[in-house]
Amino acid sequence: MCYPTCSKTTYSYAFYNVLIFPDHLNIVPDRDRDDWLVGANFTGASIIHVKYAKEVADCYGQNVIMKWFDLISNIGSTCGFVTGFSFVSVLEFFYFFTVKLMREMNARRQRQRIRDIAALQPPTPAQIQPITRYRPIYWNELGNAGNKYDNNQ
Repeated sequence: MCYPTCSKTTYSYAFYNVLIFPDHLNIVPDRDRDDWLVGANFTGASIIHVKYAKEVADCYGQNVIMKWFDLISNIGSTCGFVTGFSFVSVLEFFYFFTVKLMREMNARRQRQRIRDIAALQPPTPAQIQPITRYRPIYWNELGNAGNKYDNNQ
């Protein structure tokens, strides 16, 4: 497995199993040998021939294209473009249907408790108002009644 910060190169290879007959290879004259085999003694030796199977190698690497917040941003913008809602809308739904609803329910309970307590207490004299058949008179309603006592007329 290759984590995002690594790179990996894979090579394909091929090898061949060659039977070595040291008695025969030791008697080959040096002029018939390759340059790197001149003067070699093959008694008790092995030859391993490893070569690349292809001329090219496969290089694998991973680069971080986006971070987690880029992914959330892309998903949010796609949802906003396609369906018309965003993460802010989801948070608003959560707020209004949970937090705000709980606050409103607590406020209603508190108002009901205050009403219940007020209903149980006897009224004070300041709260009692006399029952009157007629409303109080506002003297300016009478029109020019105040003018008849005026000395200028």
